[in-house]
Amino acid sequence: ALIGPPDGLTAGPARGTIRRDSLVDTLQDLLGRTDAFGALRDDEAAEIARRLRPFRVETGESLFRQGDAPTATFVIESGSLELVQRALGGRDVVLDRLGPGAVFGEFGMITGQPRAAAAIALTEVRGYSLDTEEFHGMVLLSHGAAFGLLRTLSRHLCGKLRDLNQTEAARLAADGPGEPLVSPWIRKPDVVDPPGSPSDETCRLLGVLPFFREFSDTEALDLARTMREWRVPRGRTVFSEHAPGDSCYVLVRGAVEIAMHVGPRRHRLAVVGPGRVFGEVSLLDGAPRSATCTAREDAVLLEFDASTFQRLMDERSSIAMKFLVGINRSLIEAIRRSSTRMAGGRPTDDGPFPAVDEIAGLTATPAAVVDRDRRRHRYDAEELLNRIRASIIGDDVVVDGPFGPRRVLYADY
Repeated sequence: ALIGPPDGLTAGPARGTIRRDSLVDTLQDLLGRTDAFGALRDDEAAEIARRLRPFRVETGESLFRQGDAPTATFVIESGSLELVQRALGGRDVVLDRLGPGAVFGEFGMITGQPRAAAAIALTEVRGYSLDTEEFHGMVLLSHGAAFGLLRTLSRHLCGKLRDLNQTEAARLAADGPGEPLVSPWIRKPDVVDPPGSPSDETCRLLGVLPFFREFSDTEALDLARTMREWRVPRGRTVFSEHAPGDSCYVLVRGAVEIAMHVGPRRHRLAVVGPGRVFGEVSLLDGAPRSATCTAREDAVLLEFDASTFQRLMDERSSIAMKFLVGINRSLIEAIRRSSTRMAGGRPTDDGPFPAVDEIAGLTATPAAVVDRDRRRHRYDAEELLNRIRASIIGDDVVVDGPFGPRRVLYADY
């Protein structure tokens, strides 16, 4: 059953227990075989391994349920399970099947958002978990292993996002031609005035921007002073697809459109507003830009370049730790947007790209997205407010009202 107590779950030692036995070597080897943890240094992997706790789930039982708090990140040693979502209308949809070496639950560890699916054991599953609260404690203490894990996860998330973008590009290539691509490669904002130090006005705004929410006022100001401020008029390109990328940008004012070109076809991916980050993928993996970014309105940007990023990573300071947390959250948001677009583009019930019901924060099959009756449901006002607070320009929700469902487009930033 999808919903029920996780009776089959057997936990290991209490939170905070640090392993000091020969099992650490075995766990390091297990971590090294995973995509998410494989790039950890030996000392970092050993520290994480000492904090892992074993778990076991019986066949047919739940490791966690949809809507649960993200209490841990899991690594499967043996067995298999499936991630199942309860769609609107009460239908269960299998999103993925995972086996030995799979890592899951890391999104919740970074964002703190509830589980978007249940994990149901297909066979007896054994593995190890990293407690979310313990990891957050390591982050607060600027522990080296936590820094290494955040850095490794950022590369892992970059790979996931690039894979999604390539899949989307292949789909768009099969859809036929669009408007012609005429813009040459642009590496830096296409403006007359050169960049400068952040203005006093920009510095005053840092505390209200989502990217800086984990920073103290002093830390945010210190980080901003390592950046360059650009003022980009409406319609000008910040950087173009396929151009070499050596920086990311934090949007302070205005709006920026992110678009992908496939041959002559242009496809809008998102429009982001103040406090959002873009361009971080190329900064992290060094590969060319995967999209073109254009100012939709007069924009003020803070640029963080590769040399400054490397110095920050070498310092491994609390500011560097918080910077990585913000970058990883941005990558996760982009992955979820891409998954949602893919769901809308391929109306299948069991594909790997679930559509998102923006009100409840749960996922639904594409069929449910267009089904009028399934959209007529009650919603919690606080959930809706939380969704709006986390929205970017162009996000939309469907709410039920006295005259039937109505689509609400988020355009106020």
